[in-house]
Amino acid sequence: MKQEQEHEQISYTLHENTAQNLSAIKLYINILSAGNKSEESKEMLTSTKEAIDNTIHELRNMCFKLMPRSLLLDTKGTFESLCEKIKTTHLIDCHLIIDGELSTLNKHLTIIIFKKTKETLNYLKKTEEIKLTIKVAEEHLMLELEGKKIALSELEVNHLHAEIDSYQGNLVITNLEKKRIRYCMSFPLEISIN
Repeated sequence: MKQEQEHEQISYTLHENTAQNLSAIKLYINILSAGNKSEESKEMLTSTKEAIDNTIHELRNMCFKLMPRSLLLDTKGTFESLCEKIKTTHLIDCHLIIDGELSTLNKHLTIIIFKKTKETLNYLKKTEEIKLTIKVAEEHLMLELEGKKIALSELEVNHLHAEIDSYQGNLVITNLEKKRIRYCMSFPLEISIN
């Protein structure tokens, strides 16, 4: 149990610090490379983007390996435990709705939705309760989180879209009444990480 908590903390730190910074750098490089540059500058930007892509890929694989072992053995139970942890640690009521059979998901998609759930919960800082819905449809998996947050920065939005896109997914962020926000992510069921 202690080892699993340490793995989870390492994974969180790697993702929240290193991978997030690299993703932001990559976004800025993409903006810079859109302008007219000399051939040498273009080569340097291309090499830099490739190095960042490789580093992000390695960090992503490392984070996947550090995910809780229970996630693949009992996916539903792991999500239920996450909601319980939120209730006790942050005193936030977390409602979990699962529609469909999570055991049919492949390993990569299971890890992605767990990771994206934990990350998105970090954005929902000012909330009294959270609604988490996971729906397994015929060709897609939908992950929906809803809670209260005052504002979402442009950088946060850009980063979320970039990461969801990297998993061939789709993200829709909706502002609701009473300063509530809904994150709706969908992923193809046949997703795989190289």
